Amino acid sequence: MNINEGDSDGVTRICSTRRSTNTLNLLVVTAAYAILFTLLQTLAVSFYFSTLIIAFITLVALGQSTLFHGMRPRTSSLLVGSVFCLCGVTFDILTKTITHGIVPYAITTTALGGFFGLIAGFLIDFVFRFAKLLQSVFTPRSHSSG
Repeated sequence: MNINEGDSDGVTRICSTRRSTNTLNLLVVTAAYAILFTLLQTLAVSFYFSTLIIAFITLVALGQSTLFHGMRPRTSSLLVGSVFCLCGVTFDILTKTITHGIVPYAITTTALGGFFGLIAGFLIDFVFRFAKLLQSVFTPRSHSSG
């Protein structure tokens, strides 16, 4: 589903990751990743944690475009964020990083994962809305001769 502000019938469409790709979208997404990498580097975030953040955002974007046929991006973001963090909890349990209070830890981490999934989804929405704005600015308009 493409990002549509509204159609001629007055129906407002949802915003999520675009399924169609053009050069401008690739440029904007690449720039967004570059800004994120630079920000993480500036904040001296470890390589491991940076990789997790990038993977998380990428999986949320993929989830938005594929789950529910792209029709429910918020639900997809929430679901992907929760599952991602639940996988982290499972990893912690398997590696015996956490041994006590597993259930409250799992519930809290999964809920926070859903919350951060929503935030990642909003950031993704912002990036694609920005790409749409740039596209409207740089797309030549046809002039009617009359």
